[in-house]
Amino acid sequence: MAYVKHEDLCGAFKGDTLLAIRAPIGTQLEVPVPEIVLNGQRKYQIRLKSTSGPIEVLLVNKDPSSASPVVLPVPPPDDVLHILPAPTSTSQLPSAALKVPKTPSSAATKPPRPPPNR
Repeated sequence: MAYVKHEDLCGAFKGDTLLAIRAPIGTQLEVPVPEIVLNGQRKYQIRLKSTSGPIEVLLVNKDPSSASPVVLPVPPPDDVLHILPAPTSTSQLPSAALKVPKTPSSAATKPPRPPPNR
């Protein structure tokens, strides 16, 4: 087994937001072309879809003195979404914020419906 220290990982990607993703085999990953927002910055998104189990996303802390990271399922539970403060504009989002839209296409928490009987 090999281990990578938090400091080594963050040092190799200075200034970047780092995410660790744990997902079942067969999980689909999509990275669409980034959108340009009003202030000229790009808006990056990732989309993950699993039909065989939950997906967990970990925001890797850049500051070793900060609190321990928290693993959240995708999409995040409603109680977690209510705790997060709603920013008034995208410029106020922290650089390490992860916004995961809750879409019906996410099968990470809902099993597929059986076909109707005919």
